[in-house]
Amino acid sequence: APNFFLKYNLVGQNINLIKKNDQLILIIEDDGSGIKEKIVPFIFDLGYSTTSGSGIGLYHIKEIVEKMNGTIIYLGKGINGRGAKFEIKLRRLKDDV
Repeated sequence: APNFFLKYNLVGQNINLIKKNDQLILIIEDDGSGIKEKIVPFIFDLGYSTTSGSGIGLYHIKEIVEKMNGTIIYLGKGINGRGAKFEIKLRRLKDDV
């Protein structure tokens, strides 16, 4: 069974860190404007943005997570059915984490 190791809540944002077997799982969600289903396949692409941003944020996060032999996926809507929710899985390197 998952063990909640850390739970961090701010207005409009939640971050949960879960220890499960040999993995650390981060669930990150917000209550922002969300991500339309039709663009989900592109959200981790370099340069892709629906705002005036550079489109490097999610791309860099994915690159870093994958260099750590982890995964990041978009889970869908976030807080109260709004915003976005992501899951990052990383292998635990030490038992004390």
